[in-house]
Amino acid sequence: MNKYMFSICIPVYNTEKYLPRALDSIVNQTFDISKIEVVVINDASPNSAVCAKIIKEYLSHLSIQYIKKEENAGLLSARKTAVEAANGEYILFLDADDTFQLDTCHILSQFI
Repeated sequence: MNKYMFSICIPVYNTEKYLPRALDSIVNQTFDISKIEVVVINDASPNSAVCAKIIKEYLSHLSIQYIKKEENAGLLSARKTAVEAANGEYILFLDADDTFQLDTCHILSQFI
């Protein structure tokens, strides 16, 4: 059985300034956070250092896989990389400039 019920995949390219808000929407879920894995794909963003710093700040709150690509390959490729790295039973996508409602994972888990 998988440790994680959900893997939330977040591609990042020039969206670092929004990433904390997206990660906060995961940290604050009403669902058991220990059953959530976050897979952040840095698609060779010009602000890679900022992205890495943000991820480091959230490591004490979330289980995060951080993958930095050396060349920008686009959104589809970033999402594919995230799916291949994901360990959760179910995969969710969240763009860095978006957020989940606080009960998103809880509601989804009830329907599964």
